[in-house]
Order: sequence, then C-alpha cells, then structure tokens
Amino acid sequence: MRSLTALVTASIALTLGCEPAVNESAASEPAAVEEPAARQAPVLAETRLGPLTTEDLEDQIRWGAGLPDGDLVRSVDWEALDGLLRQAALEQILLHLAEERGLTRDPSYQSYLDLRVESALIREAELQLIYLPSEPTREEMDAYRALHADRGRLPALATWRFMHFAVSEFSSAESRAREAANAVASGEDFETVALEMASRPQSGEPGGIVGPLEFENSVAPPLAEALRTLPLNTPSAPIALSDRWVVMSVISRELERQLPPLRTAWAAGEELKMARREAYRERTLRELRERFPVVIPEPLTLDMPDASTALSVGDRTWTLADLRQRAQVTSFPEASLARLLTPEARERLADELLLLAEWDRLGRVESAETQDKMRRRRRFLTLEHMVNTVQEERASDDLMQELLVEYGYRRFEDLTRLRWGDDGKLILIDR
Repeated sequence: MRSLTALVTASIALTLGCEPAVNESAASEPAAVEEPAARQAPVLAETRLGPLTTEDLEDQIRWGAGLPDGDLVRSVDWEALDGLLRQAALEQILLHLAEERGLTRDPSYQSYLDLRVESALIREAELQLIYLPSEPTREEMDAYRALHADRGRLPALATWRFMHFAVSEFSSAESRAREAANAVASGEDFETVALEMASRPQSGEPGGIVGPLEFENSVAPPLAEALRTLPLNTPSAPIALSDRWVVMSVISRELERQLPPLRTAWAAGEELKMARREAYRERTLRELRERFPVVIPEPLTLDMPDASTALSVGDRTWTLADLRQRAQVTSFPEASLARLLTPEARERLADELLLLAEWDRLGRVESAETQDKMRRRRRFLTLEHMVNTVQEERASDDLMQELLVEYGYRRFEDLTRLRWGDDGKLILIDR
C-alpha cells in the first residue's frame, strides 16, 4: 500500500498540474541510462508534511504578489515575502486535509470544480477575445475625455429654511406670507415667525433646515429658481405654488460643483471602454454564430429527461442536467434553474459557449498558459473550500496560525538572501 506521504505528494503534484514522482522499484522497465539527478530547489521552510522550497515561494509570487523580475530586495517588503512562504505552508496543509477527507475523490465535488473551472475558462476567453481587443488606445481615450470635459459638472447644492401658507388654511394666504417675510426682513427670527404664522408642513417644523440637497430636480421650478438666485440669509418674497405660498431663506449653496479632473477623466474613459466593448462583443458574437451553429430547443421543461438538450453550440451540447448543476452552485437553486430554462437565458449561455468554442478553435484552451491558470483556479477553489470547512469545525481568532503550529511550520533560511537567478528562478546567495 502506498504511504500517506506518497498519496499526499501525488495529490499535491496533480493539483499543481505536474506529474507525481514514480517509485523506481515498482517500475516495470529498468532505466536504460542513468540520468543525472536534477538540481534540488533550496529548502526555505518545512512542516511535518514536507519541505517548502524556493519553487513554492516562486509559485506564490507569480500568482499572488506579481512581483517584477529583478532584485528582490528592491521589489518586496520582506515581511510580505515571509507571509507568502507561510501561505505556501498553509496551502500544503489544506491540500493534505482535502486528500485526507476524500475531497479529491468525491465525484460530486469534482463535478462542482469542473463547472467552476469551465466558468473561469469562459471568463478567460471573454477577456482575450472581447475585452483586450476592444481596449481604446491612449490617443482615443484622450480625445474622448477632451470631448466630454464638461462631464464633471455636478448638480447644484443648497441648504435652506422654508415656511409655507396653505390657501385652504388662510383666507388670504399671500398676504399672510408677505407679512411673515417682512417680519424676517426686519430682523425677527425665521423659525420663530414660521412657528407663529405658517402652516404646519407635512414633515418637520416650519422654518426647519432642509439640505444640503441637490435641488435642481427635486423641488418645484419656482423654488429651484429662488434657490439659485436668492441672496444668502435673505427671506424671499412669497412664491406661488398650486395650493400654497412659500417663503424661503437660503443658508448656503454651491452652483459650480465639479468632480476632480482625474475622476472626470476616469469616468469618461470607462464610458468609452464600455461602448467599445459592447460594440465589439456584438460584432464578434454575430461572426461566431456564422461559424458555429447554435440550437436552442423549445420547449424545455423540468419534467423532461435530464439528458434533454438545453442548447448546443458547434459540437458542444449542454443538457437539462447541466443546467441543474449550474443552478445548484447558486444561492437560490430553484429560482436560478427556472431562469435558466427561459430561451433568453439559454441564448446568453450560448454566447458563452461561442466564446469558448472560438478559444478552443484557436488552440488556446489546451495551451500551457491557459491550462496553468485553470489548474491554479482548481487548486484555489479546493483551498477556499477547505478554509471554510475548517472554520466551521474549529472556532478560533487565528485558525490559520493554529494550523501552522499544529503541523510544525518552521522557517530556517534568511529570506533576505534570496535573489532572482539568470534562469528566472529564486536562488540563495552567500552573505
């Protein structure tokens, strides 16, 4: 029987997308020529599950920190680098727990991973086929921003007091309003006059403060005009509305409000990107529908066999069972499945499959770069699942630190000795 260490090593190797080591004593054919031993990557730390080498740290840098090539001393905070090495150790531990609990052999979980990885693959195809080709040039962005330079204007803002006089309450509402305005103009307190003379408003006290509020589209036009033009802290003449007269006093206002130039430029640039992207998407999908036949069978209902075709694009077919599986990974499976059965939703799914079919036709699905990304995605989802599982089982303020202690994490190399070698690999230099 293979040892647990061998099983864990094989599991981690397969998850990373590399071949597990073969036990030479169990090989059916002896090696004809003895190959020289490969250079071992320097070991930086260990847990009781095994060593953590510079290659493990390289993997964390490539997928996590995204550091530039060159001298590590100028590229990274050493505390962050130590954190990346600890993260590598946690991944080793969590992958071991996944193997130990049979997660890597669970068909239902593997099907779930297949679906999530396929979704990631579709997003990658969308990025490469739609987003990047439609990206505007710097010159186009600058021209569009200049054309929409006034986009940064914001609605006028004001703070004011008011009192109103309902015609249904006073026999001469206009005269009463004028009397109140004159009293304030002569020096009496606005709120005191409002409480003594005005109608009770629908909310708040008469003479209460309103705002600051963007008023241009939120108050009646005569009131908006007064808010724009009335001198500050001066009562207005009575303003006629359909069923009342209003007296106002503006406390503060901002008529020429502008977004910061950088934010205005960013908003205009994002608008251009979106418009270009949508136009490019529509054109690309139209061309792909001419290349790959799309079939959306009707009707499709829940009482049909699971093997019933839900949609097909080229030689790819999704069945009712596939739609059920997609719905199961959402927060509301029943409602999601009902939506997926509609022709509109299946048309959108067909668009995704069209991008995937084209990505496959170009040979990019099986490329080393894409497969490396998808292996990493599969690994990340497994690690995410294990973090959630362990947190549900063990209450702790610092559970990940507990796992490192439990599995004997120990670092025994000075990370400030690390440099990038000429071959693009991390090396340890002597002090």
